[in-house]
Amino acid sequence: MRRELLRMEHITKTQSDIKMLDDLTLNVYGGEILGVLGLSGSGKTLVSRILAGKDISFSGDVYLQEEPVEDFTSFAWRKGIFCILSVDGLVPELSIAENIFVMQPDGRPYERVRTKKICRESQKILEFLRLGHLNPRIPAKNLSRYEQCMIQVARALVAKAELIVMDTIFEAMSREEQIKLEQSIFMLRDIGIGFLITSRFGEYLVPVSDRIAVLRGGHNVRTFYREEFSQERLLRVMLGFRHIDTGNMKARSGQKEVLRFENTALYGLEGFSLTIKEGEAVGLWELQNVRNMALCTLLLGEQREYGGKIYLKGEPFVPGDIPGAVKKGIGVIRNDPLKMGLVPSMTAADNLLFPAVRKIAGGILNRGIYKFIKSEHSGLLEADIIRTKTEEMDIYDQYRILMEKWALDRPAVLLCINPCITSDVVSNHIIFEYMNRMRKNGSGILTASSNLNYMMTVCSRIVVFFGESSWLEFSRDEFGLIDSVLESFH
Repeated sequence: MRRELLRMEHITKTQSDIKMLDDLTLNVYGGEILGVLGLSGSGKTLVSRILAGKDISFSGDVYLQEEPVEDFTSFAWRKGIFCILSVDGLVPELSIAENIFVMQPDGRPYERVRTKKICRESQKILEFLRLGHLNPRIPAKNLSRYEQCMIQVARALVAKAELIVMDTIFEAMSREEQIKLEQSIFMLRDIGIGFLITSRFGEYLVPVSDRIAVLRGGHNVRTFYREEFSQERLLRVMLGFRHIDTGNMKARSGQKEVLRFENTALYGLEGFSLTIKEGEAVGLWELQNVRNMALCTLLLGEQREYGGKIYLKGEPFVPGDIPGAVKKGIGVIRNDPLKMGLVPSMTAADNLLFPAVRKIAGGILNRGIYKFIKSEHSGLLEADIIRTKTEEMDIYDQYRILMEKWALDRPAVLLCINPCITSDVVSNHIIFEYMNRMRKNGSGILTASSNLNYMMTVCSRIVVFFGESSWLEFSRDEFGLIDSVLESFH
């Protein structure tokens, strides 16, 4: 008979009169992997926070090992549960051994630590987790994302956890790292450890889960068993009434050059050249996500040591800083709208027209200007959003405002740097839709990511970096060859 590790019944959480969790019920058995799928704001991260003891302001019943939890303020109730809420959840300056043994699951240090002993014990655990090549004495900051995650798993084993919770962990890893993590999860499942894994994307949960619970509006709308798994079915249930067109983006490229790298030397690259024309979307892909990111951030002045020349709109361009790049005609999208491009305390209208209108409006956006914005963007914004501060909006409206802002500005080049790493399918659709619109208006797109599926959706061409200093360029008609070409280099 299967042993139930966790059961949550009728969990409800209300915040500012909004139900963040609404009569949520789910359970996990020993030796089972439960995937929890939902859009941003669906409640999946709240479930993780409750199990981590970071949020206790909820109603409902929680059973651990079939025993009811009476006191949620005590750490003791979570004994047997270990939560990994981010890939980089280690202390960077501490060694692997210290991260595994020095910190207890509740964040308190153990009273006595003997370095030789914890290094010896760490080596045993690392070998069990197929990480025997790692030296327990090296600092955690030297580890890859996958290795950092697995050190947290090692901490879970030391804490004798029977249930491991992973909150949107797969999204931060390359596909190669994801496969390694899947294999490690299967190994631990086979010795009886249960998993609760949350994600915004079914493609991360389908390969690894035994069941998938789909959340929408804080409620478990349906649970799928492995034999029922289908990306299309999961997407339909997750979105509810929403319709997302997943077709490829199409826009005609012009002949006018908007950006050119000429004989660029950077991060081991020598003689790299690339030209982007108006209306064209070019992707830079690398599994490790290093050289592709460096080329994009070079344009923002974040890479000081480089060789070669850069031309923007046919004129020599010397990178300085982000404001200078924007002034010259470069737009920037990164993975958080409030950290790159929007002012949280400003309204939607202020964010949209601040660069262009503030100068002529005397510092005040009057009623006439608000009326203009409403008429111009009636298809984009609800009337009550115009005067709403962006920090008070949901993530989808934040993305719409940010993308509309760049669409109005019409930059020569829009840099999209890991744009979809923390977004869900709806946010991605908003980004894709605006990228296509901006291409049709003549902007060139340069995007960097380790997500090849994203690249194939949005790009006209993809440059693939491999080895120490090599790259290949693929046109859209050649995208089907990328996987086989990459396999030949392994």
